[in-house]
Amino acid sequence: MERWRKCKSNQLTQNTQFFLVLQIKILNSQKDLHFSKVKIKKVVFFLFELLQIKTDEISIQFVSEKRISQLHALFFQNPAPTDCITFPIDSIPYKRNGYHLLGEIFICPKMAKQYAKKYQINPFEELCRYVVHGILHLIGFEDEKPDLRAQMKRKENACLKCLKQKGLLALD
Repeated sequence: MERWRKCKSNQLTQNTQFFLVLQIKILNSQKDLHFSKVKIKKVVFFLFELLQIKTDEISIQFVSEKRISQLHALFFQNPAPTDCITFPIDSIPYKRNGYHLLGEIFICPKMAKQYAKKYQINPFEELCRYVVHGILHLIGFEDEKPDLRAQMKRKENACLKCLKQKGLLALD
């Protein structure tokens, strides 16, 4: 709860004693939605600070609808396109006995663009929702059952609210 109060008062980065060297690997192989990799890295770093995630590395790949459909078919036996697929690698909590790779997130920006158009919202904000969603999966949140889905959605919305307060959801 203390963490959210800090967010609401915009003092998160000033009051936090959370330091880490985090390698954020971003690969963008799609052409459907243009965005800044630097902005995505700022979003990810802020989320790691907010959620107090300790790791050495995370990988996020922004892929085409065709590629996300291939991954979905291969790993989940469902060939339909989806917004986000995650692959946790090293478990949480972080233990300092070697290199820790939290995991890999695959995101389809075309899905964000389509959803944003349908609901008349900012496509970058929807893309950031997928980033938040993926990170939450990597730290153990699940959305298979309705009660878990509701809990995860509340956490997503709280994270997005903090990102918005920090001005990180505007597509520059």
